[in-house]
Amino acid sequence: MKKVFKIAGRCIFVLFCCFIALVLGLTICAKSERTKALIGDRMLFAHRGQAFEAAENSIEAIRFAKEDGYEGVEIDVRVSKDGKVMLFHDDTMERMCRRKGGIEDFTSRELENVRLYFKGRKTESKIADLETVFRLFPDLVYYIDVKEPTQKNLDIICDLIRKYDMEQKAIVAHAMFIPNILHRIKNPDILCCNEGFNPNQEWKLKLFPKNLQADFYSGFIEKTNRKQMCRLRKMGQEKRKIAYSVDEDSFCLGAKEYGLHYMIVDLKNPQPYLDKWQDADKD
Repeated sequence: MKKVFKIAGRCIFVLFCCFIALVLGLTICAKSERTKALIGDRMLFAHRGQAFEAAENSIEAIRFAKEDGYEGVEIDVRVSKDGKVMLFHDDTMERMCRRKGGIEDFTSRELENVRLYFKGRKTESKIADLETVFRLFPDLVYYIDVKEPTQKNLDIICDLIRKYDMEQKAIVAHAMFIPNILHRIKNPDILCCNEGFNPNQEWKLKLFPKNLQADFYSGFIEKTNRKQMCRLRKMGQEKRKIAYSVDEDSFCLGAKEYGLHYMIVDLKNPQPYLDKWQDADKD
């Protein structure tokens, strides 16, 4: 038994040394310079655009969000069979298009005339592509939720961000921690966010050097709590937390109780909330 524990101890020590060596290697490779985000001190992002007025992730939903006064929108993206970045949340097209298969199964040409459904009815809205969105709304800030964060897909998205000079206004977000670290090395000029940042994950901000950390960390509002925000505040990192799935019932909790600066919201009538948010920003 002692021999088993001895071997196990050696294995753990070797793994620990490998981990330290990996972190040191990545730290040396990563640049310390960061792109400064042009998103202000506080911001509300319309979840999938203004999805109470039009089909989610559509051009129309983004236009409604802008007209309502949002400065930022959260959008979901997937990459088509021929490598075009499309705005779409689900892994299949059944709910939004009444079709089988997923975005990845079709070319952008095959998708360009597919209509979206809204409140159970077929609309004139089509599946949008990110390039068109950047062209139409260059002044908005984007939280881009990448549903299939393969390295190939992330490279395509980052190249598109550079093409339209959106490096300071587009946040590439997904829940894969290691790819986010690699993102800091390969794409130091592109803002990134590590999703699923729930309480007791603050160790990520302590264990890894700053040049390996994501620019932002996000998580559900219902999994956010005072203890986490207090810890982040003590670390001077509270402005890096973004909460999503915020609605009318949880808005005040996020804004007042937790002191969040960035929230992804689902608000049917956003104007009163946007007014309060902007007033707080002036104060």
